[in-house]
Amino acid sequence: MLHQAIDAVTHHVGEGIVGEGLDELGLNGGEMGPFLLTVVQLAHSGAEGFQVAIHDLLSFFQISHLLSHSYHERAQFVYADDGLLTIRTAAGWWVVPPQRAVWIPPRLPHQGYAPKGFRLMTLYLAAGVGPVPKRCCVLSVDPLLDALLKEAATFGADYPAEGPEQRLMAVVLDRLARLNPFEAFLPAASDPRLITLTRQLEQSPEDPRSLNELATASGMTARTAARLFSRDTGLTFTQWRQQLRLLKALQALSLGESVTQVALAVGYQDVSAFIQVFKDAFGDTPARYARDRRA
Repeated sequence: MLHQAIDAVTHHVGEGIVGEGLDELGLNGGEMGPFLLTVVQLAHSGAEGFQVAIHDLLSFFQISHLLSHSYHERAQFVYADDGLLTIRTAAGWWVVPPQRAVWIPPRLPHQGYAPKGFRLMTLYLAAGVGPVPKRCCVLSVDPLLDALLKEAATFGADYPAEGPEQRLMAVVLDRLARLNPFEAFLPAASDPRLITLTRQLEQSPEDPRSLNELATASGMTARTAARLFSRDTGLTFTQWRQQLRLLKALQALSLGESVTQVALAVGYQDVSAFIQVFKDAFGDTPARYARDRRA
């Protein structure tokens, strides 16, 4: 029997979500569209079992200015069953492709963006329940957990606290600790000059300029820029730009763009080189990744 709260599994279906502050976030999108919601939240209440509540989708995915984040009291395991999400915090941003999930720790200010239709499920966990990391991270969801989450999202309001539903939730918690990481994080800059530089590249990842050229345009020397990249992001300039291009590629492939289009859009003139870098990073070729997302 689970003695602490699993605030549980919600299921959302909707269209792309955008709002104010997209230029500031470096995100592009259209008008805020309508939503078709199928939401079931299963809130554990100790020996009395689970209770049903409705979760407001917009409270999580509202896009606003960079300093106007939303946050939640409980940890969230947000699973993108279909569609692509981008989650941004002060530390950076994470791309969450289909069949991946992102952990969002409790009380962490964050913003989310979905460029097109999506389907996702969210597991809410109280403090002390489950393997909740201290920082956001993206994980690959295996077929077993996928099936468990989908089943959990169908639960009704009143079932026995020690019944099969609760046992299923215990298996969910066990599976969470077994998931493999998916490296889809880009750390953010904090120095104003480096923020200027990195925003330029986020808006134009194909920009071929050298660090020296970009640094000069941002009001600093290449040596200062290199030092700030290491201090603020933990990466070299070359590593940071490659990760940016890879995450932009994930976003574009998930929207149905061709491998050649994506390679050129993120700054690779040699498509074969792009394919190899993508495979080295994610364990799959871009074409196979795109095909699997459509399957």
